[in-house]
Amino acid sequence: MFAEKRKKRIVEDWVRAYSRELFNFAQLRLASREEAEDALQTTFTRAFRYIDTFRAGTNERAWLYTILNNTIKDQQRKSARQPLMVPIDDPDQELGSVIADPDADPETIVGKEMDLSLLSGAIANLPEEFAVPFLMREASDMKYSEIAETLGVPMGTVMSRLHRARKTLIEILSTSKPGPKPSEPNQESDRESESLIDGTSHPGGETHGL
Repeated sequence: MFAEKRKKRIVEDWVRAYSRELFNFAQLRLASREEAEDALQTTFTRAFRYIDTFRAGTNERAWLYTILNNTIKDQQRKSARQPLMVPIDDPDQELGSVIADPDADPETIVGKEMDLSLLSGAIANLPEEFAVPFLMREASDMKYSEIAETLGVPMGTVMSRLHRARKTLIEILSTSKPGPKPSEPNQESDRESESLIDGTSHPGGETHGL
């Protein structure tokens, strides 16, 4: 059992250490700054309330992400908002024409070279089992072993879900990308979009946390 003062000190240290990355994760998962702020506040409130269940010396970051993931699921249930269930059963499904090189490895098309803020809407529509490991890897820079520990799955499962998440994101982007009207070609815009997808252009935006 932790004394109340020690509980407060521990959680305050966690807030300083993890609030930014947890907020960024929640904002990308929920596609809403306001909902992300609510999720973050609830996460640290629950961490304080249930800190006696935390085993000192274990992975505190993984523990906080577990609380955050459960908090996000609670919020989604309350708002009756479910992710878009994109078909992903066929790992060899062809990708859309938005991709400059249809034979390119999805691992390199949607990854850290892409500004995640541009993907936020698509990420929010990923099924949870794929969105969560994707964001843990790309937004939080967690190692495969950390993701596996947090989610309680084998590392091979993590790698498989990451691969399928990236392919699904490309599918979402492909089907939602509006094309120019035939009478109003916009080749410059198309080239810019393609360069963002294949990682040859780097937007300068920054995702802000707390």
